[in-house]
Amino acid sequence: FPVTIRPGEFNVWVVNGARCIGVDVCGLCINKAPENFSAAVPTLQARVHRQPLTAVEDENCFQASQVCPADCIQNGTTDERACGASEFHF
Repeated sequence: FPVTIRPGEFNVWVVNGARCIGVDVCGLCINKAPENFSAAVPTLQARVHRQPLTAVEDENCFQASQVCPADCIQNGTTDERACGASEFHF
């Protein structure tokens, strides 16, 4: 994982909407973590519709961040500063 977390705590995942190429083109995040990612309407950009509730969901979100071709899924705990929190879709 990108940061150290305590047992029972999970990362806060965010999508940089300015960089997302759209789930109609890609959709890897929804395939990896359907419990947590969906398409924003009407833009079809990925969004986090629910933060992880379990370690498995957190790992799935991490895996989605690793396969994202636009590199637009970040751990908001550490990456907000780099991308600008106002650009994120929660």
